[in-house]
Amino acid sequence: MHITHKNAHFEYKKAIETINFEPIVEATFEWLINNRTPVAVRVNCLDILYNLSNSYTWITEELKDHTRFLLKNESAAMQSRGKRVLKKIKK
Repeated sequence: MHITHKNAHFEYKKAIETINFEPIVEATFEWLINNRTPVAVRVNCLDILYNLSNSYTWITEELKDHTRFLLKNESAAMQSRGKRVLKKIKK
């Protein structure tokens, strides 16, 4: 389990509230959108953004839109991870 997980220990959740993740979210979205970013990095961006969506609710809609777009013409790795993230979002 990671510290951004929704079931993380209370102390971790409390500590995370003091951290500004906005710069990380912005950079991660930029890497995700950039076609020159290696696929291995981009698929991990999907997971990072999903994990941070518990803290920033607006990420969920943006992530869904970007993921659906990426599923159209991307590699098998991106399609696999994208489908998995979309499935997690629907839960």
